[in-house]
Amino acid sequence: MKKVLIVDDEKELLELVATGLAHDFLVSTVSTGKEALEKLDEDPDIVAIIADKDKPREGSEELEEVGIRLLETVRKEHPTVKRILMSGRLPSPLMDKTLVHAFWAKPFLLSTSVLQLGKILG
Repeated sequence: MKKVLIVDDEKELLELVATGLAHDFLVSTVSTGKEALEKLDEDPDIVAIIADKDKPREGSEELEEVGIRLLETVRKEHPTVKRILMSGRLPSPLMDKTLVHAFWAKPFLLSTSVLQLGKILG
């Protein structure tokens, strides 16, 4: 089975996606970008990362695009790892389209996402 890393600060969603993918992939989960980069450094067998696009800024209602920054770093430091971005909001038209291999708009069907991930990973 291929190893996949999921990054989301919402614990419930993280567990839901992990459970949905666990039948077809070996799944690891983390809640921060820092943890994700550490996990990728520790485990070279991870072939894909699925990251949430936005995180609420502390003490504010604004959202930070931490997932995009994370995937930019992953592309530089782990170029063979496939990158998937998930969000309840559409990505900016200014976002570099080569940054991600797929965009999952929340709410998404896990069955469709499993199939798409399988195609991306070959």
